[in-house]
Amino acid sequence: MISSPFTVARHVALAVTLLASTTTAAIVSTSSNATDPAGMAQAPALLGTPLADPLPDIPNSDLTVRLAPVVTGLTFPTDAAVPPDGSPRLFLTQLNGLVHVLQEGVLQATPFLDFSADHIMTNGSATSSVTFHPDFATNRKLYVVMTENKDPALADFGSSSGIVQQSVLYEVAAQANYPAPGCNLIDLAATRELFRINELNFIHNLGDLEFGSDGYLYMTKGDDRNGGQNLTTIHGTVLRIDVDFGPGNALSANGNYAIPHDNPFVSGTSGELGEIWAYGFRNPWRLSIDGSDVWVADIGEGDIEEVNLVPAGGNYGWSAKEGSFAYLPGVGVTDDLSGLPAGPFVDPIGEYDHGQGDRSLTGGVIYRGARFPDLVGDYVFGEWISGRVFHMDTNTGAIERLLVDPLGETIHGQNDGAPKEGILSITTDADGELLLVVTEREFTPTARVLRVEPANWLDLGNGLAGATGEPTLIGGGSLSAGKPSGLLLKGAAPLTPTTIVWGAAELGLPFKGGVMVPTLDILVHSVSTNGAGALQVGGPWPAGIPAGLHAYFQVWVHDVTGPAGFAASNAVRGTTN
Repeated sequence: MISSPFTVARHVALAVTLLASTTTAAIVSTSSNATDPAGMAQAPALLGTPLADPLPDIPNSDLTVRLAPVVTGLTFPTDAAVPPDGSPRLFLTQLNGLVHVLQEGVLQATPFLDFSADHIMTNGSATSSVTFHPDFATNRKLYVVMTENKDPALADFGSSSGIVQQSVLYEVAAQANYPAPGCNLIDLAATRELFRINELNFIHNLGDLEFGSDGYLYMTKGDDRNGGQNLTTIHGTVLRIDVDFGPGNALSANGNYAIPHDNPFVSGTSGELGEIWAYGFRNPWRLSIDGSDVWVADIGEGDIEEVNLVPAGGNYGWSAKEGSFAYLPGVGVTDDLSGLPAGPFVDPIGEYDHGQGDRSLTGGVIYRGARFPDLVGDYVFGEWISGRVFHMDTNTGAIERLLVDPLGETIHGQNDGAPKEGILSITTDADGELLLVVTEREFTPTARVLRVEPANWLDLGNGLAGATGEPTLIGGGSLSAGKPSGLLLKGAAPLTPTTIVWGAAELGLPFKGGVMVPTLDILVHSVSTNGAGALQVGGPWPAGIPAGLHAYFQVWVHDVTGPAGFAASNAVRGTTN
């Protein structure tokens, strides 16, 4: 092998369960020190001076990203998720009780799930989240949560009077011949309702769904404008249930699921609900599970947005606290905590105030992809009001705003002018790379799903197909001295030697993308793909290369069974910075 600034590492495929975030003007409420009439009696009569500027401004990151369209022309999508079965599909929830499927870049005309006729949506309601059973590839089960018109006779939780709508958790299944091409419908006979919740308000009702590494289903539940300190109610909580009826777990009251035996309040000695994993939340719009860590984004009332790490039994303070501050109902927040009840309360890992126009945190994910080495392990999240994207160091809680390349897609936000759009969800694709669900709040068909790409990398097009199709090459990293950078190859023949070519110019051969001009000191031979047909190379970019130069990369795959006896990836161009 000829010397190279890169070191070779095996590619490890990431299995990332997707989360998404959704919100409408009513769903994700963003009050500005408005009086909170419902449930605030739970908050103590605190004394203290409201803080005009509780937290420092968020600085800009030194990382610039480019946003590229995945699908456009949508009407109020709320969440997106990739099934864990290897099929080239993206599932999209929509406001009015629909789940659509994007298959190989084409939005299917017939919805996968259509509850719009039988389950009429009301103002401030939505189908807010979809997630897949860990064994979806074999049992075809997935889960959706939505709000519906009230039917008091069917409710499992909530008040019996003053009801305006209900939140419902469903288990549905794909048809038996899924994932055959074109099979994108549910099996109606296999639809099962897990529970139904009476709601007294049209906001703070929806939530997010995701399976944990323990096999249990986690769900966030807004406070229904009733605070979050009452363990005998389901509101203002994170829930954890067993949809597989595992051994040692007691049946729920309605018999539709089981309650994990190690849930913190499973004994219910004082009437606590055994389904509750943690509590004290206002509007926990999105959750993300990374290994055994549960991350929850909670939308603030008037001053503070927060990102929380959520272990079993934690009390996150609402409505006594907002973030790490004491909450003064209708007034603001104070750092005088002397009047708080005993708690104990868990403070957020990261938080920010509304001083820069960021007023509704819709949540995100822990990044584990390959395109952005500097972001690995960070919590990447979005904003519904400002439309901005941020990353948070999960060790320090430090938050920075990602810069967006104006040459790509942009998100206008809602603070001024039109269109008024924002981010309802940040999720990941099958490779762990970031996707944004961007929605226009006026219900026009202009919503989009966007891919987050490095601004200094450009895909020059397809290469030459081998026996397993066209290999895909993805460039990542900053291409600045000492910073991590790398290439990820996927879709090649398994356990096959490759030649990695890196040059300063492009040689236009007959197939699109071209092969780079090889120079001996940048030609890397006999690096083989892994058993999944993938290869990852990476390392620090060398010093001494000026900024603004182009570097071209391509991978040749020695695929003797292919039509041409070899295959070539697309070419990518990186710009040094």
